[in-house]
Amino acid sequence: MTLLFSPEQLGILKTGTKILLAVEPPEVLTRLVPTPEDRKRVLAAQARMAKAREMHIVSAAGTDFYCPLGELAPIAEYGFVDEPGRWDHWPSGFALTFPNDGMAYGRIVIDQGDILLPQKSYLQERIELTVERGFATRIEGGSDAQLLSEYMATLNDKKAYAISHIG
Repeated sequence: MTLLFSPEQLGILKTGTKILLAVEPPEVLTRLVPTPEDRKRVLAAQARMAKAREMHIVSAAGTDFYCPLGELAPIAEYGFVDEPGRWDHWPSGFALTFPNDGMAYGRIVIDQGDILLPQKSYLQERIELTVERGFATRIEGGSDAQLLSEYMATLNDKKAYAISHIG
């Protein structure tokens, strides 16, 4: 269903095939139909991100996270495919990139009420991730942190702890 960033996806796109991922419920899709104005805003964000050499993210919850940038070009997702070889996700609307390999560091706080996608649930307690050299090295908190930590361990792959796309 989702070949996200896989060699297979890249091979399909190189043929000129367009791919639009739409996995949200129909009532969400009908509320969030992308527009040309969305595309314009996302492309402006992508251009701004392309000039950046670092992303520093802070939040009231306690996130203080640094991502050196520039090794990979940013990607724009605006919810529709308007040219050959384009992949997008409806109803996305954001620019994203990847931190330089092995360079992200800091603290990420996933706060009470935030969604934890692997479990498809909202957090009851905050989770604090410590990131060093591009990998989450500690997952701390209460029962939600324990669930996330156990889930990550089942993947049995150090790469599962790597910081992925940000935007």
